[in-house]
Amino acid sequence: MAVTEIKNSLRPEIVHRLPGRLRLHLPGLARRPRLAGELAGGLAALPGVRRVVANPVSGRVLIQFDQGGDWQWLVRQVGELWSELLSNPRPVDPGGHGHDPAGKRERVDFDTSLKEQPPPSAPGARASGESDPVVRNMTALALGGAAIALVGVKRLFKGPSTLAGSPSLFRAAVATNLLAGYPLLSGRKEGAGGEQPAWQRLVALVGLGAALLRESLPGLTLFWLSSVAAVMDALVRRRYRKTGGEGGDIAAGEGAGDASRCARLTDTYMAETTGTALGLSALTGLFTARPSRALAMLVTANPAGGRKSLAMTGAALAVKAGRLGINVPHSGFWQQLCDVDTVFFEDAGLFLMPAQMGEVLARPGVRPREILHTAAALAGKAGHPLAALFPARVEEQEVEVLAGGPLELKGRIGLENAFVGPLQKTGGLVDQWIDLKSKQLVHLGQVPLGVVRQGRFLGLMGVYCMPRPGITQVITGLRTGGVQNIFVFAPERGVGSLLEGMGLDVVEDPHQSGLEERTAGMVAAGQRVARVFTGPSGGLFVHLQPGRDVMVIPDGHPGKLALAFHLGRTFAVRVQKNIHFLRLANYLGLFLAATGRISLFASLLYYDLVNLLLAAGAYRELFGRNGPGEAGPGAGDGDNAPGGRKWGSRGKQPSFRLISGTGHREPGAEKGAGVPDPGSGGVRPERVKDTAGPHKGNAAAGARAHRPFNGNGWAGQTGAEVVTRLQTDARRGLDETEAARRLGLYGPNRLPEGKPPGFWSRFAAQLQNLMVQTLLGSSVVCLFLGEVGDALAIISIVVLNAMFGVLQEQKAETALAALREMTAATAR
Repeated sequence: MAVTEIKNSLRPEIVHRLPGRLRLHLPGLARRPRLAGELAGGLAALPGVRRVVANPVSGRVLIQFDQGGDWQWLVRQVGELWSELLSNPRPVDPGGHGHDPAGKRERVDFDTSLKEQPPPSAPGARASGESDPVVRNMTALALGGAAIALVGVKRLFKGPSTLAGSPSLFRAAVATNLLAGYPLLSGRKEGAGGEQPAWQRLVALVGLGAALLRESLPGLTLFWLSSVAAVMDALVRRRYRKTGGEGGDIAAGEGAGDASRCARLTDTYMAETTGTALGLSALTGLFTARPSRALAMLVTANPAGGRKSLAMTGAALAVKAGRLGINVPHSGFWQQLCDVDTVFFEDAGLFLMPAQMGEVLARPGVRPREILHTAAALAGKAGHPLAALFPARVEEQEVEVLAGGPLELKGRIGLENAFVGPLQKTGGLVDQWIDLKSKQLVHLGQVPLGVVRQGRFLGLMGVYCMPRPGITQVITGLRTGGVQNIFVFAPERGVGSLLEGMGLDVVEDPHQSGLEERTAGMVAAGQRVARVFTGPSGGLFVHLQPGRDVMVIPDGHPGKLALAFHLGRTFAVRVQKNIHFLRLANYLGLFLAATGRISLFASLLYYDLVNLLLAAGAYRELFGRNGPGEAGPGAGDGDNAPGGRKWGSRGKQPSFRLISGTGHREPGAEKGAGVPDPGSGGVRPERVKDTAGPHKGNAAAGARAHRPFNGNGWAGQTGAEVVTRLQTDARRGLDETEAARRLGLYGPNRLPEGKPPGFWSRFAAQLQNLMVQTLLGSSVVCLFLGEVGDALAIISIVVLNAMFGVLQEQKAETALAALREMTAATAR
């Protein structure tokens, strides 16, 4: 009997079914990539099956088959094959893809990630004979640094080489700069860490050799900075693979659609500059009969810095994101992320959290204690937020949690299957009585959760939900990051009204296919969509559509999602700044070369200096601010907050944590001052049906565990309610002892003041202006041209302007501080 029940628990569950398309959920498939590969290979061998996608992240399998096929037979075959794999797994081939039926490999689309699937025996390893890009790029970086050092020492003590003035090397350097910079061949794409065509690598090698033999320090430095970008991109890809970042059900061969906005902006500028430079240089060469002047114009107007800045800025931001706990697949990811205007959340639990137990409605013949006992056993074993609604952990033998979500748990208690969650996932057990009672709970502002044990519907459990701490800042961060539309897939009853009150658009279609159809329609209309879903270990996965790129936030912090979109917007702004600077530098170089102020030799130096400035601006993003509040939107409210409790901290069962409480406690929470009413945003008196038996009185404990100090509808309450909740007196106020205690507990009622920047920090800030940087660049050009007087005059003006700016800023801050002291807030 036990064996039969275990086999029944492994039966596939139908998520949605369309003609010729079937999506199933397999218990136990999550986090088993090897078995997923074997399952995909076995299913592809079945007659009538055209395509199979097995996803070890979500534990689901997508099957496309002939529309005339028998889908019920196919479901049975999936169940039999899955049971066979669990009991007797097949050997895995050295490539790590599992079973390969004869001639059927092209029909299997097993995509667990990231374009590179390491062998299961060695996670993160690479195939034999294939060099590690990190080692390869690090070697190139070290050799480049050594070459710069040797050339610098040699020129310092022995002077320039005799080859420095070689006409052949000079012509080779000019030719490589022109070929590498102008888009002469269609379809040319350049990116850090990506594979380049053979002719591009050959041109780069010739240019590097010419710079080395000519002992050109600016040219060698430019090549070295390109190696830095390649190393950072390789490190980003390696870190992403190690996190196990894996995408959704993404079909192989899907591209990213049209080029991103930033790439189009860069390509448009390069095309415009190419035409202008070619036309003006040709006219200058014809009218002046000086080909060297025409070549100098082409070199100074070379737009190659646009593409290089894209790669370097992307690599710098990818490394910065990795420091913040955001793993992106590659440095070019930001080009797609900055274009996203619509975000679909597949999990409403990212926005809501259980706050208090409501009504417990048992079916006839069932005791309410049995309902609460089942829910408490699963929640306690998983470390789920619902466990805080129960007074103590229920000790139960052989409790196993198979899957779960913020408002859902599925597992086994002993040999009996158990489920707690939304009604639409109870397997068709909803009847008229359940439907009527669930509507009553929704009317009372509660989210109805069904409790099922061994195929028997025990009853309903109402839960009051509230917005998660800091989620408002997350929504604001997404919108400021360029996201215009935020949709949430919320088929659970009673959840949609709460999300709509937060300004979100809700998709209440009970089937996942509704979300997919709407997403496909938006993508077809030209919108860039990001789908956000939660992995089995609590991490957040962001899949950009159209395309294959998936971003991973391992700790599942929604605040980091908003921070990632902020970084994407930072990338777009930096690209625009680079284009503006490059346009100014190119047209200034055209003018100087056309008038004969820059020789052909000096034009190469000018080109290298412009690209060095662009690279320096890109790498500045490594050390810039993260965004509002330094740590990103909502980063202060999460698992690392004081007093926060992480989900899944008990045992080794799957963790479903997203954000825990902030650790703040409200004065008056100990006395059960009330819980938020989801319908009105205010406070409703505690009212729990007295059917909980030993669980009576657990509402205040649950609210204490998760209720934040801010965000409970203070603005919508009367003065008497506020006084009651704060445990104070409207006439006498607080005595000195209580005031001192609360001051030590919550701190003063003012914003924290950071340390004021020093003189040199203010001085450096004055030099961040584009016009000031252009003047400094022109002074460097004047120095190389021998115009020392002009260079010193420009530098003096810039320094004096910066000093005056610092003095004015300090004077203004002193006046504001004095005004703040005069108008200090006092209690009346």
